[in-house]
Amino acid sequence: MENIYLSDLCSFLQMDFTFSDDFWVKGISIDTRTIRPGEVFLALKGENYDGHAFLPVAVKKGAGALIVEEDFQGKMPVLRVPNTLEALAQIANGYRQRLGTKVIAITGSSGKTTTKNLLAHLLATKYKVISTYKNFNNEIGLPLSIFGLTAEHEVAVFELGMNRLGEIAKLSKIASPDIAIITNIGTAHLGNLGSRENILRAKAEIKEGLRGCLILNSDDPFLKKITWPQIIGAGVRKNAGNYVFVDHWEMSKEGLNFTVVRGKEKIELFLPLQGKHNLNNALLAITCAFKMGLTGKEIKTALANFVNENWRYEESVFKGITLIKDFYSANPDSVKAALATLCANQSKGKKLAILGEMNELGEFSSREHRHLGELCRELSLLAFFVGDHYRDFEEGYGQAGFAFKTKSELYGCLQEYVMRTGLKEGDVVLLKGSRQMKMEEVFQELKKYLEMDYRHDLVFTLPPAAVTLYMNTRAMQSNLKRIKEVLANDVEIMPIIKAGAYGSSTDIVVNAFHMCNYLAVADVQEALVLKRIFPEKEIMILYQPLAVDLPLIMKHDFIVGLGYWEFAREVKSKQPLRVHLEIDTGAGRLGINPREVKKAARELKKLSNVQVEGLYMHYVCADSMLPADQEYTVKQTEIFKKAVWDFEEIYGLVRFKHASSSVPIFTQKEAHFNLVRPGYMIYGYYPADVLRERVTLTPALQLAARIIQIKTVPPGTFISYGRTFETTRESVIATVAIGYADGISRLLSNQGSMVVNGQRAPIVGRICMDLTMLDITDIVGEVKVGDQVYVFDNYNVTLDEVAKWSKTIGYEVLTRIAANVERVEKI
Repeated sequence: MENIYLSDLCSFLQMDFTFSDDFWVKGISIDTRTIRPGEVFLALKGENYDGHAFLPVAVKKGAGALIVEEDFQGKMPVLRVPNTLEALAQIANGYRQRLGTKVIAITGSSGKTTTKNLLAHLLATKYKVISTYKNFNNEIGLPLSIFGLTAEHEVAVFELGMNRLGEIAKLSKIASPDIAIITNIGTAHLGNLGSRENILRAKAEIKEGLRGCLILNSDDPFLKKITWPQIIGAGVRKNAGNYVFVDHWEMSKEGLNFTVVRGKEKIELFLPLQGKHNLNNALLAITCAFKMGLTGKEIKTALANFVNENWRYEESVFKGITLIKDFYSANPDSVKAALATLCANQSKGKKLAILGEMNELGEFSSREHRHLGELCRELSLLAFFVGDHYRDFEEGYGQAGFAFKTKSELYGCLQEYVMRTGLKEGDVVLLKGSRQMKMEEVFQELKKYLEMDYRHDLVFTLPPAAVTLYMNTRAMQSNLKRIKEVLANDVEIMPIIKAGAYGSSTDIVVNAFHMCNYLAVADVQEALVLKRIFPEKEIMILYQPLAVDLPLIMKHDFIVGLGYWEFAREVKSKQPLRVHLEIDTGAGRLGINPREVKKAARELKKLSNVQVEGLYMHYVCADSMLPADQEYTVKQTEIFKKAVWDFEEIYGLVRFKHASSSVPIFTQKEAHFNLVRPGYMIYGYYPADVLRERVTLTPALQLAARIIQIKTVPPGTFISYGRTFETTRESVIATVAIGYADGISRLLSNQGSMVVNGQRAPIVGRICMDLTMLDITDIVGEVKVGDQVYVFDNYNVTLDEVAKWSKTIGYEVLTRIAANVERVEKI
């Protein structure tokens, strides 16, 4: 936010300035979890929240002033307003007018986000551009987007969303756009507005704050009803008065090739997006770009380099199968466009659609889902559907067994389809549904089934050990790449390989870490193992060593994590000891108190044989999304930043600052600094549920054991020690060569399951030191002595489930796997 003062806020709110001191406002915050000192806290009220409850927190965290609806006594300025949501709008509009940035606003039933992204991408070749962040397109999100403007921004591209009449009018008055774009009038929000005529009225409200021209999709018959002094048409078809139209177009695997005509000018363009519907999105963006002064050549170059947001018809290839993720949103028009694009795909393989429910259709939901089924039937598509309107889809589709109310029901059918019929190289699968359906979960499940089929073929070539832990280093490399994708280029990854590489095998898993320059372990012994394998790597001992370890540390030039600076005095050699100093920002374990940082800097600077190369900390609860825990995480980050400042002010610059383990890498971008320390997630497991929506990981470990006896027992037979399980029917019992001596918990007795022939078999009786019994009576297919069963295979039984049954966490399940268990790399 550009420099504004408290008096400016009063002016924006049409209030008298009655305070003794004026001061610079550093920003506007509506969330005490992220507020920074000097920002003004605006207390919003909603159906399920009231920002006034957090006023003491805002004060404690250094809010410069408060904007409230209710009385509040505080030492800082308090601005009392009738409605804080309206105040937010007033401030945003006042700030927008103050800066004078050129504003372009986009609305429409569908395509507005893609159009926004295309336009921002084009304009960025000539201007400093800011655009709506994620889905910040409502009466709260739009002001927050506007507050991101600074004097250096020349153009702002904002998306305006709505659910009801009157909302676009409010947003348009806040943004006061110089140019407005309406993409189309479709059926999204039909449930709230009742008819497409009402949807047209709602979208046309963008004129309320408009100060310049209105760009419309001229191919949409509804938009022809709009009147405005300055209307510019853009469409695929050549209509009278069109500013641009398409002379020719074709779709390839790479995207859209098309020729745009503007007056006497013809421009051949390429857009790396699929679907005819994206022609209209592109034409609207191109038209606006021309009006903003870009040339055809500039547009052509920029358009060819466009990359769309995740989950918007995003193609990826897995084992030769094209998987299309298009689940950012869904309404009848966008689903129809996605299906048409799927059918137009030039692949010679099968076409499969997995569809989720379309939301916000109200009384029209049954009709539209029935029409969707009819469309899939007319297109001769194999289609699966999940959602409350599964019966409507099934009625239109005309075939039973392909529509399901719940995802668990869908998963069972999908798994059977993949394993029996199979998807092969050249096949194409579209996944499409409303955002609320979380179709990314279906995507992950489908990938599991595809992987399962691939791995099943490997089972019979594995060594005949009693218990085996399989490790897939390619999966680990893939997970490292997922981490790298969210980091800036100057941020190093230092994998944590402690506890025997999280219970796996240091000797094997290090094959995944060639891309990393730094590796971290817990103690000297682990560092020596790594040094033997990777003599060229920089190895850090993460925790405070003992003085007796110093000779080995110095000999191998290990980097040491210092928990207390006085340890450095133990160094007697002339060779410098390389250290990273740990700051205890709130974990209460190792590390120096932040109040001692300056003293530590002075003392360490005196030691010529100690070289401080880094400063670091450990988060306490970064894996928790509870507001209090998030506030504590933010507090830790601020303490660490201040400690870094205090230390470097005396000692000088240090090379590395690091704080982020697995979770903060994806949830606390400001905590990346210039080095991150992922651990558990490298192996493909989620240390917190919040990461499941932010990154796709590939599980890298599987724990298996062999059946050593199978026998049939009559009803009334007790199984294992203590007579804790008695059969109630004739049962087939398999005895498996794994027990608590191999690292599995006795808590799995009589409640967990293992995987036999890709099916769950319950554990019966107590788990013994070396043996576990399974009831395989209901297992389909032949089971014989010597077959492998899986404690967890990541598909039928997951590591998280084993941890839950064991009343612990996945970390402990892995690190408890005994040393006698054979470790094998799965190629």
